[in-house]
Amino acid sequence: MSLRLALLLSFLALVLGGGEVALALDRNETLSHDGLERRYRVIAPDRKPVDPKGWPLVMVLHGGGGSGGQMARVSDFGPMARHEGFVAVFPNAMGKHWNDGRQANALDAQGKNVDDVGFLLALIDRLSASLPINSRRIYALGPSNGGMMTQRLACEAGERFAAVASVIANMPE
Repeated sequence: MSLRLALLLSFLALVLGGGEVALALDRNETLSHDGLERRYRVIAPDRKPVDPKGWPLVMVLHGGGGSGGQMARVSDFGPMARHEGFVAVFPNAMGKHWNDGRQANALDAQGKNVDDVGFLLALIDRLSASLPINSRRIYALGPSNGGMMTQRLACEAGERFAAVASVIANMPE
């Protein structure tokens, strides 16, 4: 579809549809946090939230050595977000590893004490400011290193999450 046709259809939907155009969101974005440029991918439905309080938010954390983009490709959370009506976000860890709370300095994120908890909370705040997010329906999950990071979020910021799920991950020290 040409850009001109897409703009025309959007305009007609705006005029004929009562003032709103719902557009699906699937893009890569960046967020500066603690002096670092952090990247993430966000996918949102192409319709208004069913709940007047907004869409649920599901934060999908990749495992060690992975990336948010990889999690978006290998998991079904992107298509599921569009179909079921929630926002999925796939953030990237620094150096492909989360600072999950272990005291091992073998990984850059841990050795440099990267503030991943602060970054992920800032990401929730940013998404909540730009999208209709239901603050009582925010979830986090991840496998392996992402699962350990999910557990750290539950321990340090549990009041921000309705639930978390850790997959193939033990509790770090």
